[in-house]
Parts: sequence; structure tokens; C-alpha cells
Amino acid sequence: MIYIKCGSIVEGRKLFDEMPERHIVTWNSMIGRYISQKKSKEATGLYKMMIFVGVFPDEYMFSSIFKAFSELGSLCDGHRDHGLSVVLGVEVSNVFVGSALVDKYSKFGKTRDACRL
Repeated sequence: MIYIKCGSIVEGRKLFDEMPERHIVTWNSMIGRYISQKKSKEATGLYKMMIFVGVFPDEYMFSSIFKAFSELGSLCDGHRDHGLSVVLGVEVSNVFVGSALVDKYSKFGKTRDACRL
């Protein structure tokens, strides 16, 4: 996924779409690149496709995707995937996920929830 790391997100996405199998690391790279380029809508769309095809997020994905949900103002999506992180066992036991959740709740004005985390 050198295209993604070198900045060509369009070429990287073409290659990504042509891959017969995608590992979670590949999903993380593609979605993370969208988020770093302030393309949260594209990132969350790809994230939803990832879930749909049966690839479950890891701690790296959760820490990234919560940021995208915050940028889009997607409180419901953030709550849903907070629940998914709990079910998968990567909620606040991971410092990056916990920090992303605190940040997400704070940005939505949910300071009580942020403090509880």
C-alpha cells in the first residue's frame, strides 16, 4: 500500500478496491489515510463496508474511527461503535481507544460520559 503512504489516495484506493482479500492492516491504512486528509465521510463509508464484509475493527481502527465520527458530528455512530468496542473487548483497556472515546464524548458535550471513561 505504498500509494497510501506516499500520498496518492486515489491510486491507493484503486489498488485497495482490486485486492481479492484485505487484512485489517490494509483497512486501517486506507481508512487512516482518509481521516488524516480530513475525508471523514469517505473513511466512515469504507469503515461501514469493512464491517459489512465481516472484518472487525481492532484497537487501531477504533481510535481512528471515533475521530472521524466526531468530525462528522455522528453521535449515534459513535455510540454504536463504542458498544462494538466493548463487545470486542477493546474499549478502555486500550489507552488509544480510551483516549479517543474521551475525546469523542467531550466534543459532543457529553462531559459526564467522558469523565466516567
